Amino acid sequence: MAVEDMQTDTSTKNDTCVLGLTTVASPGGTVLWSPERGVWGQCLVDRGPRPSQVLLSQVSSMLTESQLECSELGGIAVCIGPGSFTGIRVGMAVARGLAYGHALPIVGIDTFDAAIAQADDAGLTDSWRLVALDARRGEVYLQWFAPGASQPEGPATTEKPDKVPGAVQERLKSGTVTIIGDAVGLYGDSWAVAGGEISDCANSVDPVTIARIGWSRIAAQKLDHENLKRVLPSYIRRTDRDLGFDQAKKKG
Repeated sequence: MAVEDMQTDTSTKNDTCVLGLTTVASPGGTVLWSPERGVWGQCLVDRGPRPSQVLLSQVSSMLTESQLECSELGGIAVCIGPGSFTGIRVGMAVARGLAYGHALPIVGIDTFDAAIAQADDAGLTDSWRLVALDARRGEVYLQWFAPGASQPEGPATTEKPDKVPGAVQERLKSGTVTIIGDAVGLYGDSWAVAGGEISDCANSVDPVTIARIGWSRIAAQKLDHENLKRVLPSYIRRTDRDLGFDQAKKKG
C-alpha cells in the first residue's frame, strides 16, 4: 500500500477518537475520527507488497502526527467485507492485532451498511436502495434496503449483472429505486435502462463512515476488547483457497 494523502489535526486529544480502517477495495483508507472533532487524521492507501506491514506503519505515522498513542483510542472500526478477499484479511489482521495488543474495543462494519449510511448522508432516503458490489468473476453482490431503512430487506445474494435490470423493474412496482455501490462504476450504464436512478455516492467505502458507525455501535453497545472474537469477515462467497482445499480433500 502506498500513502496517497495524509491530513492531521493535533489541536486536542479525546479518548472517544476511533480508528477506522477499510481495505476491502482499492484505494482503501484509514482515519482517526471523533464525534467532537470529526477527522483528526486521514490516509488513503493502495494495496502493494507486504500490505499488513505497510498498513501498520501508516497507522503508526498517523497516530504520531495526531500526537496520540494507540492505547488512547476509544476503539477500532474495520470494514469486514464483502470485497477483495486479500483486502479483507489485511484490514482485519491489522485491526484485530491492534485491538488485542492494546485491549481496545473493536467492531466490524460490513460494506452494505457503510454504503447505505453513505446513501443516507447523500439524502437518498425516499427510494428503495439496491446496494450492488463487485464480486469479481463477472458477478455482483446485491442487497435491498427499503426507503429510510438501515436494515436490509433480506440476505445478500450473488447474481450475474444482467439479472439486475429485471430485479429493478420488479421493485419499481412498489416505488422508486436507486442503485448504489462500487459495481455502479462497472455496470451502471447498462442498469440505467431499467428505469432506476444510478448514484455514485457509495462507489468506494469512506473510512470516515466506518469510524462513525463504529463509534456509534461501540458507545451504544458498550463494547470492549472482548468483542474481538465476534468480529468476523463477511465473504458471502467462499474463497478460492477454501474451494481448493475442498477439491484436494475429494481427490485425497
